[in-house]
Amino acid sequence: LRISRELHDEIGQTLTAIHINLELIKRDIPPPQAELLSRLDESQSLASDVTRRIRRVIRELRPVDIVDHGLIPSLTKYIAEFEARSGIRIIFRYDPLEEDLSLNEKVTIYRIIQESLTNIARHSGANEAKISLLERENMCMNNGAGEADFITSLEITDNGRGIEATGSKVPGTRATTETPDAHAEGEEWKESGGIGLTGIRERVKLLSGTFQISSSPQHGTRISVTLPRREA
Repeated sequence: LRISRELHDEIGQTLTAIHINLELIKRDIPPPQAELLSRLDESQSLASDVTRRIRRVIRELRPVDIVDHGLIPSLTKYIAEFEARSGIRIIFRYDPLEEDLSLNEKVTIYRIIQESLTNIARHSGANEAKISLLERENMCMNNGAGEADFITSLEITDNGRGIEATGSKVPGTRATTETPDAHAEGEEWKESGGIGLTGIRERVKLLSGTFQISSSPQHGTRISVTLPRREA
């Protein structure tokens, strides 16, 4: 929230001032100065483009919808907008218990889904994706006795072209990476302009979770994330 306010108050206002100054310069230039006016128009266009990008970053930094409406309604809204924009059908399964997560956990899940869908739209060629966000029982062994705890399980799959393992062009190669030990990414899925796979991995690690991506050419891609449930 602090970063978004700084971007709005400092960077946003500076860009607005630049745009106004360029307009004033254009008015004071005596004709004929077609080439100079063209350069000024281009500079104004660039300033406007940066302003739009900053506003988008501000919206993405502030989890206002999650705070005001909750995780599931925010995701449902985002997914509906994504379907309308991309033409990709999304099947979303969820557990209402996910509303019991902390704000940090909710924002992490939202960002992972956001980045994953962005990558699917840009690179996969898929026409359908599935998102599963569920609370699952997790069996662990404690002094030889089975003890059940719970995890948040997030899976995102698509029916697209898949990705190849880094450094390999052999058909059918499977690309798999899991936090925190491995670090292999499909070339098509490296940083896409959002938080990227590295960002996803770091966010999951901060919550003591696990992250895995697996894919094979022409058989789609699967992202799997697990986060430990924390007692309220």
